Amino acid sequence: MPKFTIAVLIVGAAGWVFSIAFWTTADAGFGATPSQLPQTRALAPASSTLGGDRAPIGGTDSAPRTAQSPRWKTPASASELQEFVAWMRSLPEAELRDMSNADFKFRESELVEMLRSLQGEWVLPELGDLAIDERQPLVKAVLVMGLLGAPDEERSADPRIVARCETLLGQMSKANDDPFDVGYKIITRLNDICFAQSIDYIARVSTLLADSDNSRLLIHGYFKMSARGAGRTILTEVLTGHSSRDGRMGALEALRYAARQGEFCEYEAAQVFVPALEVESDRRNRSLLLEALAATGGVAGRAVVVDIASNLEHPLCGEALEHLARDTDGAESFALAERVVTTAGVEPEVFSGACRALALLDERAATDRLAALARQTTLGPEFRIESIRALGSVRSDPTVQVHLSELLRTGDCSEVRVEALRALAATAADQIGDLRALATSDGDAQVRAEAIRHAAFSELPGASTWLAERARSDSELAVRHAALEALAERAHLGDRSVDALAEIRNVLSATDDEQESSWLTALLARAETGDSRNAHFGLDRRAKVLRYAASRLDAAGAAELVRAAAQVERKFRSVEAAARD
Repeated sequence: MPKFTIAVLIVGAAGWVFSIAFWTTADAGFGATPSQLPQTRALAPASSTLGGDRAPIGGTDSAPRTAQSPRWKTPASASELQEFVAWMRSLPEAELRDMSNADFKFRESELVEMLRSLQGEWVLPELGDLAIDERQPLVKAVLVMGLLGAPDEERSADPRIVARCETLLGQMSKANDDPFDVGYKIITRLNDICFAQSIDYIARVSTLLADSDNSRLLIHGYFKMSARGAGRTILTEVLTGHSSRDGRMGALEALRYAARQGEFCEYEAAQVFVPALEVESDRRNRSLLLEALAATGGVAGRAVVVDIASNLEHPLCGEALEHLARDTDGAESFALAERVVTTAGVEPEVFSGACRALALLDERAATDRLAALARQTTLGPEFRIESIRALGSVRSDPTVQVHLSELLRTGDCSEVRVEALRALAATAADQIGDLRALATSDGDAQVRAEAIRHAAFSELPGASTWLAERARSDSELAVRHAALEALAERAHLGDRSVDALAEIRNVLSATDDEQESSWLTALLARAETGDSRNAHFGLDRRAKVLRYAASRLDAAGAAELVRAAAQVERKFRSVEAAARD
């Protein structure tokens, strides 16, 4: 199984939202041995002249653009590669950013793929030395991606790459020296290289990582370390001693992975993670440490989780309750959660965790309890909202949609009805009925505004035209603003079916309110970045990552990720349909 990690305790608006560590699927060959690494050679673009005719920036095609279909002569020698780099250096930065897909992490960049496809004895030393000597950050990033951006057996086995890789790593170990965030690619490839050439990876990188503040480089760099022998000693020290929270996270994930793989026993895992939890100051890392204890700490780890779950004043109490709901008897978990939701004065975050624990039990009694909390008028709105979010995350109880539909129809306050609408839109949109009708005719402006946000990305035709009409005609400013915001987002994702810029400018020219003017100006800037690649590399890739992560989780976690992926996919299909019309 590939080496991966999923951080599971970040909570969002729709109940359980799993925070997928952004480096899980960064490489096609993540954690693979050199013999397993996929080949990434690509055909170079056909051309006859260096830097020849290129398609205009900002074309009107509906398909995702990958580097604007550039044409160039593929370098066939060291001197031609030097000329090619000089040509890149001569381009305006905006043009090179667009051509290389730099704003999309260089994904599907024909420019980068061409550099990766170069072959010959001269390529590696020349491309490596040009990358080392380059002082223009964007050109340097393109060269690094061309040299090391993807697994390559042939390059990994070449002894000449080691020193060049280490030099580049030293140049980009500081975040300020890596503005395009490609340093993590270097250390990922260095790990492959060390494996292929039987080099001690830990000895090569440990000193550099100790002084680095480059977030992704740190996470990848420590995660790639073996947790055996000297590696475990270093990782354990880093877990509590590194100045960067990301360095500590990388060490944590390496150790957690090793514990899950059985590389050390439950007692040893508790000895590592308990002291780290006591001193860790970062909330994300504390959540991950608690999860590591629950998953790998055995009896000792569970005792710590129970202690935290029993302490209503502990900031991680709610998360501990969720872990126990996964791993213990339902009656015990229900009793612990019930104690929280019936205690006055608990923090909203702890109350939220107790609600999510009830949802994880997936029992009718827990569902009914959550529905009762949602209707309990003596609770503050923030607590009722949390109960509705948890209710929407229950997986298999068919009464959930009945409860949510009733809350949407008869809820006593806007906050309750809006949250019920959100939960239904995420889990059972067919239960809502006609979203456009709700957005037009409901008597509550907050409900209309929320309905607009969901209807904006339904698969019904004419979404942008309808949004423009709502932005002009609704009697409430909040609703008109919701329509404009959705219109700007569709434009950002490449929907050109309506002139969103003109709609926003019309409103902007008519307002004399400074705060509204500032908001509209920001909205206009968002719409002006319209590009179909925002949908292709943003929505489409996000949905795929969510589904990939869902395949690696238990049923409860997977269900939430699948629902989140389905929402993103609907949004993507809606924008794509408008582009085809």
